[in-house]
Amino acid sequence: MGLSEDSRQRIIENNRKISKLLAENEEILKAEGYKPPIDDHAFSQNYNRIQIPGGYVRRKPYFVKEYGLADICDGDSAKIDNIAYSLQLTDFHNFIMNRFGIYGSVLSMMYKHSTINIVSVIEVLIRTYIETLWSKCQRCSRKSICSEKLTKKRDLQGNFEKIIENYKRLGLLSIDDKIYDKAVKLYGHRNHIHLTKAKGNEFTDDDIKFTKEIHDDAIRVLKRIDDAMKGTAYWWYYGAGCIGYRSK
Repeated sequence: MGLSEDSRQRIIENNRKISKLLAENEEILKAEGYKPPIDDHAFSQNYNRIQIPGGYVRRKPYFVKEYGLADICDGDSAKIDNIAYSLQLTDFHNFIMNRFGIYGSVLSMMYKHSTINIVSVIEVLIRTYIETLWSKCQRCSRKSICSEKLTKKRDLQGNFEKIIENYKRLGLLSIDDKIYDKAVKLYGHRNHIHLTKAKGNEFTDDDIKFTKEIHDDAIRVLKRIDDAMKGTAYWWYYGAGCIGYRSK
């Protein structure tokens, strides 16, 4: 969906006005003897600062409901909250990257930190989902005659790639293996975050740099995995018994 020419021109003109006012603010600070960003001034009251439009960063309850976090996290309020906060941060990153003209290495680093945040959410969902299912299986009165149960703690422990292999083996989600493989690839790329371990230039080397394509792919993988989890809320276990139950 594109903008009408009238709306496009109005937004461009507004952006020019906003940019001019921001530049004017910097000149005012410099005239007062400040040297941003080294020597800067920030108003102590948030309402005196530039405001992000209301509703752009969605509230925590939206993400808890939209992502089915209460079911996935088995009611763990701390984990539910922390995942929702990270998802709120993705909205903020989205605002900065889509509303400001950012270039070169700084844009690459924005993609890096936003991608890291998204992949971290993917990881915690993957680990939490299987832990929740395992916990439900342990509480099930029919687990002794169930061929689908998770009985081994090692099924949910170990490195990320090993856990993904267990997802595939157990058929936990109705998604293509390519989504799992992308998640593993993104996880490996995310692990380049440590500057001391980076083997190359994060801005110029294709093997380790963070790009819009990688960032957008991470968003798609997150949504696809969460939709599969949310679509099977309570998974095999529901109400009076396990809907994945099959007698031996």
